[in-house]
Amino acid sequence: MNLAEWVRGGRLLVTIVVALFFALLSLGFTWLCFITNIYEGIGLGLLVASLCSLYGFIASIVLFAKGKEEGVFK
Repeated sequence: MNLAEWVRGGRLLVTIVVALFFALLSLGFTWLCFITNIYEGIGLGLLVASLCSLYGFIASIVLFAKGKEEGVFK
């Protein structure tokens, strides 16, 4: 399966939504660790949240660029 099929089928959009959902979950975990003073969890939660957000950002750029090529956005 190539990237064009992922864009046309909507799988890349679902991937972006799932990645950003996990980013929100890890931010919630970070707040929970902040409230309970678990300092190791704060760093872990921020790391996971930033990686998921970065993945969602890069995937949205790919979706926009490849979607224009494939004619998804008119």
